[in-house]
Amino acid sequence: MITQGRLDDYLAMPRDVLLHTLVSRIHPANVGDLLFGPAVFLLFGHPTWERLALFAVSSLGTALLFMGFTIEWPYLLGLLGAAAVFHALGVWLFRRGLRRYESGNLLNLRG
Repeated sequence: MITQGRLDDYLAMPRDVLLHTLVSRIHPANVGDLLFGPAVFLLFGHPTWERLALFAVSSLGTALLFMGFTIEWPYLLGLLGAAAVFHALGVWLFRRGLRRYESGNLLNLRG
């Protein structure tokens, strides 16, 4: 994105640069895939609080299964903590690099 000069488009907008660049790469079909399962459950699954909890746990379990490994709870909490630290570090590093960024003066039309 930077080498193609497309970061300048996002710098001119009054939004958070990192969040906007990440969200701009999401395709609408991916959001539809993410919302399809819960929508079908809510419409046809006769939801109760118990079934909703079971749906959430089974969805998380299925996601872990697709990731290809099982995780114990203390290990999962450690991973979530590490992910939070890496997220904070990544945001800090991006913002620090953005202060040193120099425009390539390449103008593109997004469409």
